[in-house]
Amino acid sequence: GSVSYDALSLYSLVCSVTNLAGVVFNFLSDGVSAKVSKSVGRGDPGKTKANVFYALSFAGALGLTCAAVLAVLFEPILSAAGMSNAHAREKVKSFYMVKALTVPFVQITVASTGILSGYQRMALAASLNIFRCILSVIGTFLALVTMSGGLFELGMAGLISYAVSSCLGFVMVCASRPPGPAFRDWSVFRASDPSELES
Repeated sequence: GSVSYDALSLYSLVCSVTNLAGVVFNFLSDGVSAKVSKSVGRGDPGKTKANVFYALSFAGALGLTCAAVLAVLFEPILSAAGMSNAHAREKVKSFYMVKALTVPFVQITVASTGILSGYQRMALAASLNIFRCILSVIGTFLALVTMSGGLFELGMAGLISYAVSSCLGFVMVCASRPPGPAFRDWSVFRASDPSELES
């Protein structure tokens, strides 16, 4: 009926709007990878640590800001799209909010992938993306088939896959080290020596 049609339209709208953040800020991965790779190539642990810290901090702050903006714009976006079916709007609201909450985890995962690429740990970066995709497929299957869920459950599957992936990515970033003798004693959490901070 019309409710199902409106719900499907809202699903497409929500996915388009919330995924826009990932498309607009897709430069984050390439930018992070280039900066970290440059400091690694120069054998500069201090600069590399700074780039890692700024990348993760920026990704988290950017993601939270996007999530907050998306939450505030929920009603205006639906009104502008001409979605007037109150039942369908209420049904999709929880899905929209879950998708908005997913954005910070998406950005942290993207930043972690960029950092690992900058470390020249391409296999780890690829495995992180593969792991997230597999987790997303499993979560979607469980939500829609096993649990016979709806939009909210589908959104939660995506949220969980990105939340777990962002945590795993952070662990990979902290546990890995770039190649080269300058990074033999590398630790993201170890205080930098004054000599490391010199450009």
